[in-house]
Order: sequence, then structure tokens, then C-alpha cells
Amino acid sequence: TPILQKAALAEMTPHVPLFASFIGYIFVIIFMLFASFITKQKLKTKYVKKHMTLLIILGATIALAQYAAYTAFSLAPVGYAVSIFRLSTLFTVVAGGLFFKEKNLVSRFLGAAIMVGGAILLAF
Repeated sequence: TPILQKAALAEMTPHVPLFASFIGYIFVIIFMLFASFITKQKLKTKYVKKHMTLLIILGATIALAQYAAYTAFSLAPVGYAVSIFRLSTLFTVVAGGLFFKEKNLVSRFLGAAIMVGGAILLAF
């Protein structure tokens, strides 16, 4: 999808990464609301009210990540930007060890590093 995101950014006027990053989510929200009306699923307001702060933080984090991605695609070639994004796999392994006390971090990190290396080779 990064190539499609870069193409979408190139076709938009104005070429603003912030606008491009949020337009996709507008369509997702509209689709989800439409799907919930069709299936007659009710929004679980108790759950939403109970976890509102966490949901707002999660939404802001996702929005910031999308903004960063579109900004990277607007400033650099897609191959370079995707290679940098693949480094998140390594950070995920480290975070899993720190926050969730996962075992076998060395082998997981080595596997993630091989995947990142393969993605970098494919980008060039």
C-alpha cells in the first residue's frame, strides 16, 4: 500500500500529507457506520465510556503514525521510506520483551533483523 499512498498523495490538491492521511479514515468511519446500521449492531456505549481516554490516546497515536507515513512518502522515495518503516519490527520485539516479558528475545530479534534486512534488499 505505500506505493498507492504515494500515488494518492501525488494526485491530491493540495499536496498536504495531513489531509491525505485523514481522508482515508473518513471513508473508514463512514463505511463502519454504514455497516453497523445494516447489521443493526449497536455501539457498546458502556465499553466506549469506560475506555474513552485509552481510545482517544490510541486514535491520536494512529493519526500521528499516518501523518508521519504520508509525510515520509511526500519527502522521500517510497523504497527508502518503507525500509525505515520496517525497522518498527525490531522495536516491536524489544517492546515485547520490556513490557510483556516475552522469552527468547535474541532469537526473535535475530528473526526480525533478517526480515528487515530482506525488506531493505528488496527496496534497493
